[in-house]
Amino acid sequence: AKEIMDKLNQNEQVHIHESEGCNWVPEYGAWMVEATPSRPYTGYSTDLLRVERNMRLRRKRILSVLKPDEIAPTVAVFPLLGAMGDDGSVPAV
Repeated sequence: AKEIMDKLNQNEQVHIHESEGCNWVPEYGAWMVEATPSRPYTGYSTDLLRVERNMRLRRKRILSVLKPDEIAPTVAVFPLLGAMGDDGSVPAV
């Protein structure tokens, strides 16, 4: 993921003048990349219009640097990540 993330961050420098951009950072595992908007959302309703547009932009940009045999699955949440006990059991809620 580091090679892809580095390439994405280099590509962002080309688009730095645009109002919408992406920030690419390492995620929990070495094989994960996290994408966030380069400009934070505010508390205004106009930002609701930016959310989907920025999500599409991030998806488009990550797909542009992948090899033909690579995919980028979107995982909004990783269930129980770090929640297991030492023996692999799920703690009681």
